[in-house]
Amino acid sequence: MSTQLKVGILIVDDDRVLLIKEKDNPESPMRWNFIKGTYDEELDKTITGAAIRECREEACVEVELTDALGCYFSNIDGKTRAQFNFLAKITDGTPSVPPADEQRRHDEDISEVRWFSAEELRSMPPEEFISQKTYVALMDHLRGIRYPLGIFREL
Repeated sequence: MSTQLKVGILIVDDDRVLLIKEKDNPESPMRWNFIKGTYDEELDKTITGAAIRECREEACVEVELTDALGCYFSNIDGKTRAQFNFLAKITDGTPSVPPADEQRRHDEDISEVRWFSAEELRSMPPEEFISQKTYVALMDHLRGIRYPLGIFREL
């Protein structure tokens, strides 16, 4: 069995959440997602470092992680994924779509970056999001689920 460590980051600002519109494969339609990526042993010293790197790559911003949203597990096609989700705030930069050459380098297909209010998110049907995991994590955030970052101990 193969296991992947993933990160998910909800960038928040007051009552808003930053989402990206992307495809998860060339045949799929564009859907809303929060920033996500894979922990890379060669690039990332820590899982939190991976989260910060993904924000830079997918939304062109520097962030500070503020809280944990939880760890979500899935098993798809015999691959187990453990996704560590974080809440973050922007410390530098303005959210924008990464340049096309950067997206190609990271195998991304992002067409839009946009802030959504809690009210807008609650009114969107689950089908507008890239996955059930994305929808569940967003709804958990809107319900106020939070954990201190100290629950993660990287040794």
